[in-house]
Amino acid sequence: MLARSFLNPSRTFSNLMAFKEPWNRATRVGLFRENFVLRKRLLEEKRAGGPKPFEFVRETSQEPKGPFPLGAPIELMASESFLGGGSGGGGTGASRVSPSWQIVGE
Repeated sequence: MLARSFLNPSRTFSNLMAFKEPWNRATRVGLFRENFVLRKRLLEEKRAGGPKPFEFVRETSQEPKGPFPLGAPIELMASESFLGGGSGGGGTGASRVSPSWQIVGE
């Protein structure tokens, strides 16, 4: 429980935001209740010469449909600040020219 929670804080926070147990993992058998009984039974079958109990097989519906770009082709950002009664603002724009080159303007 501690290893699953503290060694992967981003997944733990994601589970908390989804109102799930922090140590819950979609790719692993759970730790308590009926999952504990299932885990014990699978380990007993493995010790008796059965198949590997915890092999994860990705479902085909989760496979990506095609290649996705690594960066957005155009990025825009606007900002405004109020400091000591004064005000200011700014903006940033970026356009991707190639996968490794990007033009940025402020």
